[in-house]
Amino acid sequence: MIPEVVFRRSDYEHLLAGIYRDLAQLDSDGILQREWIHTRACIARSDHMALEIRSLDVHERPRTGIAIPKAAAAAVQAQVQESWVSLDPQQAWNQRELEEILLSRGHRA
Repeated sequence: MIPEVVFRRSDYEHLLAGIYRDLAQLDSDGILQREWIHTRACIARSDHMALEIRSLDVHERPRTGIAIPKAAAAAVQAQVQESWVSLDPQQAWNQRELEEILLSRGHRA
């Protein structure tokens, strides 16, 4: 999944506002007006100042169910610590470039 490029909380709130606006006609009680409505593989949880990383539910192999989010967390931490690339180039990436990187590795978006 290729998420929108967002670096500021205000930009993310603007993104959510658009989603909430699009859902408003189907959600008169405002039940869907929560951050989790933008669920993909990762949810920015501003109420906890955290990223919630979703992984596949693997009942047959609990170790795998733990290993997947641990690997994802390690990758996010390395990215934040600029282990592979510094912050400026990270912020310069756009959705199209990220999609091209993913597709060049033989994956489908």
